[in-house]
Amino acid sequence: MLATARGPLQKTLQQYINAHPGQLVWEQVKVHIITTYVSADHTRMMREELHKAEKRKPETLSAYLQRYQQLAELAYPQPDAMQQENIVRWLCRGMKDNNLVRRICRQGRPVTIDAVIRHVRESMAGNEAADNVLGRKEAAMDISVLEAQVASLGYTLLKTSPQPPLQEQQAATEIAKLKARISQL
Repeated sequence: MLATARGPLQKTLQQYINAHPGQLVWEQVKVHIITTYVSADHTRMMREELHKAEKRKPETLSAYLQRYQQLAELAYPQPDAMQQENIVRWLCRGMKDNNLVRRICRQGRPVTIDAVIRHVRESMAGNEAADNVLGRKEAAMDISVLEAQVASLGYTLLKTSPQPPLQEQQAATEIAKLKARISQL
């Protein structure tokens, strides 16, 4: 890590390493870098974005949870108990699925994002098991991780096969016509 850093970042990392000999944990280093280089305005903006975060229409629940978790880590690197409670409340509100939130809370109110994610995964696994018992054995492919990565770049995945370019369609039509003429000979 230090070998690839240059300039002020290298100096900051060297100071951190010297101040914490033998105790290097990436999460702590990451928090130190963020608090050193990210302005208060950026942190405030990230917190506002976290507060407003909601599951988007085409977004899977898994993708939303992953996006929210990443945003929460940036907005609150080391949340206190009150902040953690708010983060979980906003997460549940943003899921837009009251029935799922009720099922999660019946099992005991979650206090961390990880607890919410665990409850959601258990609930999704339970739904899949129920579908199998009821004879609905369709196994949906979970591409939520890929969708989240693509969405973070500002793109969306196509849900259907794209149409071939017009020139290819025209060429295929011409070939079909030629084959028809040849077969008539």
